[in-house]
Amino acid sequence: MKVAVFSFRNNSAYKRQVERAVKKHHFILTRTHPDAVFCVGGDGTFYAAERSHPGVPKILLRHSSVCYNCENLPLETMLRLLEQKKFFFHRLPKIEARVGRHRLLAVNDITIRNKEAQFGL
Repeated sequence: MKVAVFSFRNNSAYKRQVERAVKKHHFILTRTHPDAVFCVGGDGTFYAAERSHPGVPKILLRHSSVCYNCENLPLETMLRLLEQKKFFFHRLPKIEARVGRHRLLAVNDITIRNKEAQFGL
């Protein structure tokens, strides 16, 4: 299985620890076209990872005080369960907005605004 590790802090010690553990469990570490994404952070990291890897399953690792969707399992336990295929993915509903031919999907919110911030809609 190919996995990516996504974090706002690319040089953080915890992200490097996750990457080492992923390799130890014989997963292929990739930045492109992963089968799953480990999100190291909190809810904001999850939203950014969804923007970077839309539709790819996310595994949320708490590294923030605000992470309502994170599991509280140790990293090694999560990796072992993933390795043994003893897991399920919980699908979150997405919202959709259409502007002309453009279709936008999001997990949390979509902001629609004018090109020039000083002018009202």
